[in-house]
Amino acid sequence: MKKKAEYLLSIIIVTKNSSKVVENAIDSILLQNADDVEIIIIDGKSSDSTIDIIMKYKDKIDVFVSEEDRGIYDAMNKGIKHSTGKYIYFLGSDDKLLVDLKQLDKVLLDTNTIYYGDVVLKNSTIYGGIWTMEDLIFRNICHQSIFYPSKIFMNNYYSLRYKYMADYAMNLKLWKKYKFQYINTVVAEYSTDGLSSRKRDNVFRIYSPFIILRYFGLKGLYYKFTNIFKKLKLLYMTRDK
Repeated sequence: MKKKAEYLLSIIIVTKNSSKVVENAIDSILLQNADDVEIIIIDGKSSDSTIDIIMKYKDKIDVFVSEEDRGIYDAMNKGIKHSTGKYIYFLGSDDKLLVDLKQLDKVLLDTNTIYYGDVVLKNSTIYGGIWTMEDLIFRNICHQSIFYPSKIFMNNYYSLRYKYMADYAMNLKLWKKYKFQYINTVVAEYSTDGLSSRKRDNVFRIYSPFIILRYFGLKGLYYKFTNIFKKLKLLYMTRDK
C-alpha cells in the first residue's frame, strides 16, 4: 500500500457486484502511473467476484472497505472520510478515467474553486461545456467530470434522502458559494448504464423546486418552470404537426 501524508487527488470508486466493469475502471487510473493520486474503493459487500478482482490490485489501492451501506451516496460519504487528497473525484465503477493525471497539478490550483470538464458517452457524444446558473437549474454537471476541493466536504456530505441525485442537490447547494471553473478537457468515459442514468429519483423530483428556491430564489424557480413550459409547448407543437 502506498504511503503519503496528503495527495493532490483522491479518486473514490463505489462498487457493488461490479465484476464485469470494475477492472477497467481501476486500470484506467493505474495505467497513468501517477504518484500524486490515491485510490479509495468502497464496496457494498458484493456477492459476485468484485472483491476478488479488487484484491488483485491491493498493493495499488490505498483504502479498500467492503461492508453493507445505505446506498451509493452513503458509500461515497465513507470514501470522503477516508480521503487525504486536496481534491476529491468520483469515478463510477463502470466508467473510465481519461484525463491526464500527471497534468492535474497545473490545473487544480485553487482550493476555493470546483473544477469541471467534459465526459464522453458510449456513443461518442460529448456531454459538458461551460455551465451557467440557468444550465445548472435545468440539468446537472456530470459527476464524473468534477474535481471538488476536499475542504468542501468537511461539513458537507451527500444527502441520503436522494437515492440517485444527491450529487445534483450538492451542486445546486455549492454553486453560489464556490467558483465553478470549466477546464476544456474530457475527464472520463461515462457509462449511461449506471443506476442514476436508468432510474428516476422521485424524491429529488419532489424536492428540487424547494432546493432551487432556497439557493437561487424566485428567479431560479421562475427560470426552471419557464423552461419546462417551453419544452412542453415545443413537444406539443411537434406532435401536432
